[in-house]
Amino acid sequence: MEKSVKIGWILMLILGLYRIMASISLVTMQQADITAGVNLATTGIAIIFITLASYKKAQKWSWWCLLVIGIAPLLSCSILHGIDVWTAIGWIIFILAIVIPAKAILCKKSA
Repeated sequence: MEKSVKIGWILMLILGLYRIMASISLVTMQQADITAGVNLATTGIAIIFITLASYKKAQKWSWWCLLVIGIAPLLSCSILHGIDVWTAIGWIIFILAIVIPAKAILCKKSA
């Protein structure tokens, strides 16, 4: 396994956990309704499962899937609420997790 892929999947795992913790925090502090919290937690869980099942193995489909699953909530939050510190942290983790292993995953020859 390439070092960049290892760094990428670890960061993506952190992003998934971050989203779950953020959803719990936002709902308990009443900064988001339950629907928004469930949506954020669901994307976090999906990120964790895809990361551990396929992204870790550098499968191309998982990179594309995580790109969509990772960016959609960030864009939504940024457009609807602006960029605060927590959204900026999410953007930074996501960008690093998707960009660092991109060349190793996307340029890999299919088996």
